[in-house]
Amino acid sequence: MRTFPVVLIILASLTGFGSSPTSVSGHVLTRIKAGDPINIGYRETSKPFSYLSAQKTPIGYSIDICSRIVDAISKKVDKRPAIKYMLVTPQTRLTLMKQGAIDLECGATTNTLARQQSASFSLTIFVTGGVRTLVKASSGLSSWEDLREKKVVFTKGTTSEATLKQNKSAPGFSFQSIYSKDNLESALAVESGLVDAFVQDEILLRSMIAKLRNPSQVKVIGEPLSPDPYALMLPLDDPEFKQLVDETIAQLAKSGELARLYNKWFNSPLPGGESIEYPMNPLFVKLISQPNDRDFVR
Repeated sequence: MRTFPVVLIILASLTGFGSSPTSVSGHVLTRIKAGDPINIGYRETSKPFSYLSAQKTPIGYSIDICSRIVDAISKKVDKRPAIKYMLVTPQTRLTLMKQGAIDLECGATTNTLARQQSASFSLTIFVTGGVRTLVKASSGLSSWEDLREKKVVFTKGTTSEATLKQNKSAPGFSFQSIYSKDNLESALAVESGLVDAFVQDEILLRSMIAKLRNPSQVKVIGEPLSPDPYALMLPLDDPEFKQLVDETIAQLAKSGELARLYNKWFNSPLPGGESIEYPMNPLFVKLISQPNDRDFVR
């Protein structure tokens, strides 16, 4: 296994948002009531969940949900907290949460039992259609079995490699694992022919296709593996804050606002004009009527 070199894209340094962790301590609502800001972790390229707009401000489905949570915090503590945004990546999000640098991670993070050792999770805000794989349309690849002995890229800090190995453990099924820093770099590696396939949640593959120069030159293959619950990450051992977050999400689901936000980001043109067109799957429809914070979907 080797690390995929960062040669495909260089992103400009961000200004206006926190780029280095600022350690904090104490329960979130107590600190905010004392005058501290709410520290929100956002993602750079996880469209349409959490990404930067043309104006370099965090936007997306998860960011909108977190905005509603900030509204609820304002009512709870009788003041509007300042918001401090901090860039997180799949590799840094858990560390920054454990360090207390962020209070709320508003991205595209799967709630897993392993991650629950480092962070709490909100009620589920999205259910993936499952893990699939992106390949070049001209590759001749059409199934998981076709990935034998192929170069397969995984985004560091995600669960897709483990999911593939758990679901495809037949004797002789092996591949060369390569790692990239983010989903866009992984997708570009497929488009450029540097790797054979990119394995990730289908919704994230679809969102990356929309960012490629020639979307028609790639395709998604493989039957879906292991639908996963996405949730907001919260600090461990802060039940008062988790209760507020969960109550806010439950109310969004009950009022129909969560479904409206979903349609805004998944079934309507995005601010840049592109559209993902990803209808809500039956598993998530069920979760809206019966919210929970489990680390699995059934």
